[in-house]
Amino acid sequence: MRTLEDLRQRCVIDESDPHSCWRFAPTRIYAPLHRGSDTLTAMQPRRASWVLAHGMPIKKGYRAFSTCGHPQCVNPNHIHAVLPSVWGGHVAKTGKLKGRPAKIAANRAIGRKRSKLTPEQIQEAMTSPEAGQALAARWGVSETTVSKARRGCMVSYASQTNPWAGLMR
Repeated sequence: MRTLEDLRQRCVIDESDPHSCWRFAPTRIYAPLHRGSDTLTAMQPRRASWVLAHGMPIKKGYRAFSTCGHPQCVNPNHIHAVLPSVWGGHVAKTGKLKGRPAKIAANRAIGRKRSKLTPEQIQEAMTSPEAGQALAARWGVSETTVSKARRGCMVSYASQTNPWAGLMR
């Protein structure tokens, strides 16, 4: 796939609907790294849409996200390439995951798998009088990670129970 027109031919496009819905499974497709390139690279359909529309590869660490919320939309006007942390802020601000506890729990489970600290280490970091630098050196993590644990910013380990449970007896 070398052009946006090639991409559009693989989409379901309804004139009354602004979405260009990818009609195949969301597997990798081949698109040029930059305009005029003969080198084709495998990438997800959204990422390919952004690359074809902008004529250059997405910066390292950035991901392509759809702002319309449609899971299969590859319309270049709906695709933005941003850092995952920026996208997380957008999701939090817009409330996309509000009322979806199963999705929130699944995302926290993923975060726990990626976490460099265990719940016990986080608890120790919060209660220890030891300097953050010393804890970071002992656990082999950055000082920022220890600082986040001390501030309670490790959201993947946030309580999933009701904080008010057991207060009224």
